[in-house]
Amino acid sequence: MGHLDLQSRAIPIDQLLEGKSLPPKLRGLLGQVAQIRSFAANNGLNMSDNYASYAELDRDAAVWVVTASAPLAFEPVTWSFPPFGSFPYLAWYDQGDAQRFADGMAQRGLDVHVRGAAAYSTLGWFADPILSTMLTRGASVTGDFVNTILHESVHATVYVDGQGYFNESLALFVADRMTPLYLRKTFGDNSAQVRAYGEQQQRRAVTDELALTAYQRLEAVYGSDLSDIEKLAAKHTILTELEDAIGATGEINNASLEGFRTYRVGLDSFAALFEHCGGKWERFLAATRQIRPDYFASEQEEDLRPVFARLLERSCD
Repeated sequence: MGHLDLQSRAIPIDQLLEGKSLPPKLRGLLGQVAQIRSFAANNGLNMSDNYASYAELDRDAAVWVVTASAPLAFEPVTWSFPPFGSFPYLAWYDQGDAQRFADGMAQRGLDVHVRGAAAYSTLGWFADPILSTMLTRGASVTGDFVNTILHESVHATVYVDGQGYFNESLALFVADRMTPLYLRKTFGDNSAQVRAYGEQQQRRAVTDELALTAYQRLEAVYGSDLSDIEKLAAKHTILTELEDAIGATGEINNASLEGFRTYRVGLDSFAALFEHCGGKWERFLAATRQIRPDYFASEQEEDLRPVFARLLERSCD
């Protein structure tokens, strides 16, 4: 199944809301979509025709994402697709296809990770629908739903070819900061939705800090003069400690940590630019839209400081 198949199954949300057979939870979330779209557009995000329809999927993920890395270095495998540049991951509509591809990469001695993703963006090429996979379980479902729409909408607003770290970290920064604003405006500062989302974000922050610490410890190990055997032993110890600390349900390896890192590069630089733009999302997004591929030293650049130094020298307008 591809994106066009999803579009053919999508039903306009207005039409669904007119019916009487929607489960209450789904009705409540879909009833928020028009307001979320308006909020996002008013803050500078390009909504176009996205998220005006809904598609029910018979699976737990919209796509399955494969990442791969060298086993004793954070050196991600990248795949090139002209004219869009390179990507530090590949996505598959079929879980079996994703796993078979991952197995082939593992046979080459690489660390490989496969994860399901609740949503994705076609970058404005198609009208992306709300997917049933975007509806999470638990008390923070409303905040998660809003965050997902905002995150994917950032990709349709600002996208730099060949810069996965920049694109994903920007989307995470915007969605994580913008979601609480929507929740407070819509439900009130002390609402259950605000509390549940805040508590979930606090739990994620703890996990993120543990993962970042493990990443940094491993970087030091890989860059040391230890033998490969000693590096593998240290890697096993560090990753086992991380798995135990966060209660991981699956193996953590270089590929999964590299995938984590893809979404968390240069967050301090994003924050500095946001402040430089007066804390106004429209101005901040307008500034990031000025960024071109030639601003970066190389494809899949992790050090975003030189890029943002150029933006901080000029006005956001």
